[in-house]
Amino acid sequence: MKSSIIKKCFRRIPTLQTERLILRKISVSDYNDMYEYTHINSVTDYVTWYPHPDRDYTKQYLQIVQEQYRNGEFFDWAVILRSENKMIGTCGFTSFDTQHNCGEIG
Repeated sequence: MKSSIIKKCFRRIPTLQTERLILRKISVSDYNDMYEYTHINSVTDYVTWYPHPDRDYTKQYLQIVQEQYRNGEFFDWAVILRSENKMIGTCGFTSFDTQHNCGEIG
Protein backbone atom coordinates (compact mmCIF):
# COMPACT_ATOMS: atom_id res chain seq x y z
CA MET A 1 0.00 0.00 0.00
CA LYS A 2 1.30 3.44 -0.88
CA SER A 3 1.84 5.99 1.89
CA SER A 4 -0.38 8.45 -0.01
CA ILE A 5 -3.33 6.03 0.36
CA ILE A 6 -2.64 5.63 4.08
CA LYS A 7 -2.51 9.41 4.57
CA LYS A 8 -5.72 9.88 2.60
CA CYS A 9 -7.54 7.35 4.77
CA PHE A 10 -6.36 8.81 8.07
CA ARG A 11 -7.04 12.43 7.16
CA ARG A 12 -10.67 11.40 7.66
CA ILE A 13 -10.29 8.47 10.00
CA PRO A 14 -13.33 6.18 9.73
CA THR A 15 -15.56 5.50 12.73
CA LEU A 16 -15.92 1.82 13.60
CA GLN A 17 -18.64 0.45 15.90
CA THR A 18 -19.38 -2.72 17.79
CA GLU A 19 -22.14 -3.49 20.25
CA ARG A 20 -19.95 -2.31 23.17
CA LEU A 21 -17.41 0.06 21.63
CA ILE A 22 -16.99 2.94 19.23
CA LEU A 23 -13.62 3.59 17.62
CA ARG A 24 -13.46 7.16 16.37
CA LYS A 25 -11.15 10.06 15.79
CA ILE A 26 -9.67 11.40 19.02
CA SER A 27 -10.97 14.86 19.89
CA VAL A 28 -9.50 17.63 22.05
CA SER A 29 -12.69 17.36 24.12
CA ASP A 30 -11.53 13.87 25.17
CA TYR A 31 -8.76 15.33 27.31
CA ASN A 32 -10.47 14.71 30.70
CA ASP A 33 -11.15 11.06 29.89
CA MET A 34 -7.66 10.58 28.49
CA TYR A 35 -6.01 12.22 31.48
CA GLU A 36 -7.82 9.82 33.84
CA TYR A 37 -5.67 6.95 32.60
CA THR A 38 -2.58 8.69 31.18
CA HIS A 39 -1.46 10.17 34.50
CA ILE A 40 -1.23 6.77 36.22
CA ASN A 41 2.34 5.46 36.44
CA SER A 42 1.42 1.78 36.15
CA VAL A 43 -0.51 2.42 32.93
CA THR A 44 2.69 3.60 31.25
CA ASP A 45 4.92 0.72 32.35
CA TYR A 46 4.79 -0.99 28.95
CA VAL A 47 4.34 1.90 26.53
CA THR A 48 6.75 4.37 24.95
CA TRP A 49 5.45 7.49 26.72
CA TYR A 50 5.52 8.86 30.25
CA PRO A 51 2.56 9.72 32.50
CA HIS A 52 0.88 13.00 31.68
CA PRO A 53 1.69 15.53 34.43
CA ASP A 54 -1.62 17.45 34.27
CA ARG A 55 -4.80 18.01 32.25
CA ASP A 56 -3.31 20.95 30.35
CA TYR A 57 -0.53 18.69 29.05
CA THR A 58 -3.12 16.18 27.82
CA LYS A 59 -5.17 18.92 26.17
CA GLN A 60 -2.08 20.33 24.41
CA TYR A 61 -1.13 16.84 23.26
CA LEU A 62 -4.58 16.35 21.74
CA GLN A 63 -4.31 19.69 19.95
CA ILE A 64 -1.10 18.44 18.32
CA VAL A 65 -2.87 15.19 17.39
CA GLN A 66 -5.49 17.21 15.47
CA GLU A 67 -2.79 18.70 13.23
CA GLN A 68 -1.32 15.24 12.67
CA TYR A 69 -4.77 13.96 11.66
CA ARG A 70 -5.11 16.85 9.17
CA ASN A 71 -1.78 15.83 7.64
CA GLY A 72 -2.69 12.13 7.58
CA GLU A 73 0.16 11.41 9.99
CA PHE A 74 -1.69 10.05 13.04
CA PHE A 75 -3.17 6.56 12.98
CA ASP A 76 -5.01 6.07 16.28
CA TRP A 77 -8.64 5.80 17.26
CA ALA A 78 -10.24 6.77 20.57
CA VAL A 79 -11.81 3.69 22.17
CA ILE A 80 -15.20 4.75 23.52
CA LEU A 81 -17.23 2.60 25.91
CA ARG A 82 -20.72 3.01 24.49
CA SER A 83 -22.60 2.42 27.76
CA GLU A 84 -20.85 5.40 29.38
CA ASN A 85 -19.90 7.41 26.28
CA LYS A 86 -16.42 7.50 27.80
CA MET A 87 -12.98 7.28 26.20
CA ILE A 88 -11.17 4.38 27.86
CA GLY A 89 -8.08 4.19 25.68
CA THR A 90 -6.67 4.33 22.19
CA CYS A 91 -5.67 1.84 19.55
CA GLY A 92 -4.20 2.11 16.12
CA PHE A 93 -1.23 1.68 13.88
CA THR A 94 2.22 2.46 15.27
CA SER A 95 3.99 2.08 11.94
CA PHE A 96 3.56 1.03 8.33
CA ASP A 97 5.90 -0.89 6.05
CA THR A 98 4.64 0.17 2.63
CA GLN A 99 7.23 -1.94 0.83
CA HIS A 100 5.81 -5.14 2.33
CA ASN A 101 2.18 -3.99 2.70
CA CYS A 102 2.03 -4.45 6.45
CA GLY A 103 1.76 -2.43 9.62
CA GLU A 104 2.15 -2.71 13.35
CA ILE A 105 -0.80 -2.13 15.63
CA GLY A 106 -0.90 -1.20 19.29
